[in-house]
Amino acid sequence: MSPYRWIKRAILVGGIVFFAIALISPPVLGLTSVAQRSIGLFFLTVSFWITGDPLPPAVTGLMVLALVPLLGILPATETFALFGNRAVFFILGAFILAAGLMKSGLARRVSLYLLHTFQGSAYRLLMGIFLTANLLAYLMPAHAAAALLFPVILRIAHDLRLPKAYRGYEALLFLAMAWGAGIGGIATPLGGARAPLAIGMLQEEFGVSIQFFQWTLMAWPLSAFLTLFGLAYLYFLTRRFADRVSLQAIREDLAIDRSPWKPIEKKMAGVFALALVAWIFLNHRIDMAVVAVVAAVLLFILRVLTWRDVENYVNWGVILMYGGAIVLGKTLVASGGAAWLANHVIAPLTQTPWQTFATFAAFALILTEAMSNVATVAFLLPILYGIVGTVGLSPFLATLTVTLPAGLAFMLPVGSPPNAIAFSAGRYSVAWSVKRGLPLTLIAFLGLFLLARFVWPVLGVHF
Repeated sequence: MSPYRWIKRAILVGGIVFFAIALISPPVLGLTSVAQRSIGLFFLTVSFWITGDPLPPAVTGLMVLALVPLLGILPATETFALFGNRAVFFILGAFILAAGLMKSGLARRVSLYLLHTFQGSAYRLLMGIFLTANLLAYLMPAHAAAALLFPVILRIAHDLRLPKAYRGYEALLFLAMAWGAGIGGIATPLGGARAPLAIGMLQEEFGVSIQFFQWTLMAWPLSAFLTLFGLAYLYFLTRRFADRVSLQAIREDLAIDRSPWKPIEKKMAGVFALALVAWIFLNHRIDMAVVAVVAAVLLFILRVLTWRDVENYVNWGVILMYGGAIVLGKTLVASGGAAWLANHVIAPLTQTPWQTFATFAAFALILTEAMSNVATVAFLLPILYGIVGTVGLSPFLATLTVTLPAGLAFMLPVGSPPNAIAFSAGRYSVAWSVKRGLPLTLIAFLGLFLLARFVWPVLGVHF
């Protein structure tokens, strides 16, 4: 058995044993029994998602919905109400939009242009997908960028017609999209809900305002650093496919489609353009999920889609998995388990400003893989605000310490909507993405440290 399989088995067994101990042992160190059960469930679920055993990720999400009320952590009504989170409906709306792009033929038309531009080599194609997602996430939520590119990449993967032995390259197409969107999404406040949430919390708690340009000035260097590393890392991962993936064989089949646009393509393009405008310019007035759902309904009104089309295109398993993750994260906070972990595990490690910075940044990177980035910010930031005066950390720096790494989920599909959308293609397992996303996570932590040590002081932010 390979070392990686041993690690997977150790994680799985550890999660099960920890869960069992949490159920049968009396509460420890002032922890309530409900909070202790929620912590046990948290580690059990994460171990299942990391290893992909013994249940599929979607069924693990359903398991959370069942166990939360069964363990008496929250009432059933409240548990299922949490499943109706806006993020779940955004993903559903994004998947329906992707179905429209696929059925209308618009995704194929766009994919032809994309392939034509980056068809020089297997690596150039990955680079094009990564950079396109990266730059789009500067101007719109990262999940919107992923939703835009997903059907295009799905069509490209289909047209490549790779043999089974080379399907790892197909997986990299989707990971390049998710990684690019995630890295670009931290560069500006437009990249996701976590930045506006953190800016609002800082204003309310300390009366400190952060302007758009100020946030971008502090965050963009980390995004740029990770973009460069991401391109180099993708080149490394593509080396084994460089001589095996031939784009030449499909260039004639994927020549630019110069035929006139069909009415269904025009309708689809119009709806998607309206959604993009709303996501970019009206995000302060209309919720992203509302825009996605409204756009999805318009596709039915305009006869672009039927419900049978949706049943064929939408990956319902990913929706169940992501919904379960949201319930898990909110349950951990509501039960008091999250606060206990922070006070007894995190607080003792925060004696100096640099220790505090490193500890909270590391926990943000870890937690955002298993719970939504917004929940991670909402969980960690108030705790950090409570000790900034003690350790001598400025509130502004504390806000950046949690919020930037909270947007950098590279391993688990439940870590971010772009990850979930990429995983829905069914081209790779959870364990596969964890193995390849771990180096990016480690480099993200290093990049954040270098940014705080050498760049932020130049910009006037000091420890």
